Amino acid sequence: MASKIPQYRIWDSARNHAKKYDYEEAVKLYRGIEADFTNLAKWRPEKSETDILFDQAMFFSDYCGTLADAGLYADALEKGNIALVRIQQGNFTTIRYIYYNMGQIYLFQKQYMEAVQWYEKALDRYFQREKIAERAELNYLINYGIAVYHISEYDKAEKAFSAVIEYSKGSKYAGSFEPYFYMSKLSVLHGNDTMADKYNKMYLSRLKKYSDAEIKWSISSMEEKNEILADYRSENRQAPANHN
Repeated sequence: MASKIPQYRIWDSARNHAKKYDYEEAVKLYRGIEADFTNLAKWRPEKSETDILFDQAMFFSDYCGTLADAGLYADALEKGNIALVRIQQGNFTTIRYIYYNMGQIYLFQKQYMEAVQWYEKALDRYFQREKIAERAELNYLINYGIAVYHISEYDKAEKAFSAVIEYSKGSKYAGSFEPYFYMSKLSVLHGNDTMADKYNKMYLSRLKKYSDAEIKWSISSMEEKNEILADYRSENRQAPANHN
C-alpha cells in the first residue's frame, strides 16, 4: 500500500503539519520529497501512467495549498501549475481543490478578481445545480464570498454566505465566523440594523471559540483583520502576539 512507502508517509506527515498550521515544517517535508514525486515513474514502475499522473496531481495540489498558506506565493503558483498540467494530461475531473488552492494564492494577495476566477472553477458544479453536494464546497463558497464582497459584488457575496449558513448545519463549517461577519456588514449596507445585530452576535459567538493559532491564520490575509482581532480580544481571549 502507498501508505507504507516512506515518501507517501512523509506526504501524510506534511499534510498533518499543515492542518496544525505548522507550515514551516510542512513545506520542509514537501521539499524533501518533491524530486521523488516529480520522478515518480522511475521508482514506481509498477504503477500505470494514469496512476502516476493522478498521484502527481494530488501531491502538487497539496503542496501548492501549503505553500500558499505559508505565504510563498511564487512557489505555490509554480507547483499549482504543475498540478494543473498533470490534471489535464490525465483528464481528471474530480480534483477540484487545485482550483480552490489557486484562488487562495490570489485571495491572500488581495487580488480578488483573479481569485474569483479560480473559485468559480472550483465551484462550477455548485453553480450548475445551486446545491451543496460536497462539504468542501462550503469552504470554497466562504472564500468566494469574501472575494466577491471585496470587488463590491454584494449580491453574489450574500448568496454565497447564505448558502454556507444554510448548508453548514451539522458540519465543521457551522463554526466558521466569516459568513456571519460579512452578512452583518451586508445587512448594514441594506440598512437593516436588526439583522446586522443578529449576525454580529452569531459572528462573535463563533469567533470566541477559535484558538489563538486558528484565529491568527484565519485573519492573517483579511483586510478587516484589525477589526476582527479587536473583537477577538473583547471576547476575553488571549490574542496572538504577532499578526504581521
